[in-house]
Amino acid sequence: MMAAYFISPKAETDIRDIYDYIAADSIGNADRVFNRLIKQFDAIAQTPGIGHKRPELNDESLRVISIYNFLVIYRATARPIQIVRVIHGAMDLGPEFRR
Repeated sequence: MMAAYFISPKAETDIRDIYDYIAADSIGNADRVFNRLIKQFDAIAQTPGIGHKRPELNDESLRVISIYNFLVIYRATARPIQIVRVIHGAMDLGPEFRR
C-alpha cells in the first residue's frame, strides 16, 4: 500500500515550472525529474523522518530532502504528509518561510 501525501498549490506550481523549464531543453529529462520527484514523495510519505530540519524555515514541522538540484520541503507532522514547496537548491529559504 502506498502512503498518502498532499501536494500544496504552491508545490504544484513549482513542479509545473520545473518541468516546463527542463522540458524546454529535453522532455526526456523533464520526465525523469518529474518521475523521481513522485517516487521521492512516496518515500517521504512512507518515512516522514527521512528529511532534515532547517533552522531558517522557522517551523519545526518542516523537513527538507534534496532531489537532483531541488529541495522538497514538506510538513512531516501532517496526515497525509504535505509537500509544501519544491524549489531550486540555490534559493535562500529564509525569506520564503519567514512570517
